[in-house]
Amino acid sequence: MNFKEILDKIENVVCEDRMKTHGDPYDQFGLTAQLWSAWLQIPISRADVAIMMGMSKDSRSKFGEYNFDDYFDKLGYALIGAHVAEREHNKYTCTHETHIQYTPYFDTLCTVCRSWKPSGISEKRWVGH
Repeated sequence: MNFKEILDKIENVVCEDRMKTHGDPYDQFGLTAQLWSAWLQIPISRADVAIMMGMSKDSRSKFGEYNFDDYFDKLGYALIGAHVAEREHNKYTCTHETHIQYTPYFDTLCTVCRSWKPSGISEKRWVGH
């Protein structure tokens, strides 16, 4: 496959097939981040999930036989990582700081506007609504 064919295939898989099967990766990686954060007792972001899932593909490539899907899946995780990192970076817009519900290692929810802020993100980045 050439670059364009690979990109077309990954667009179809990530943006259509997996979206139908697993839903929005932002939501799914958010839940995974919360579960991993609780288990490890450290804040894990959605982008961290994408990076670490890509690392799992690296380890398979290192110890297994050549498998195109390892490289293809890593590209998919990189694509999702860029998507969720961009959304996380641009979503901290709530100014209702007195209405935040706090739970250790989990996102905090504003009870006024229902926006989310991942734990471990400085208050300075979470401004302007």
